[in-house]
Amino acid sequence: MIEVFKTNITDKTRAKSVRKEFLVRLPKSYINFDLEDCDRILRIENCTVHT
Repeated sequence: MIEVFKTNITDKTRAKSVRKEFLVRLPKSYINFDLEDCDRILRIENCTVHT
């Protein structure tokens, strides 16, 4: 499953910090930011779906 979120994160340092926090909770996920996109996208790809 891939989830895409619009964020208000504007700098790489903050993006790295947030990514590290997500990886603690979702260790097997692929997480990245696209800060060049106008919506500063956060993408999370995870094979496990929690309901």
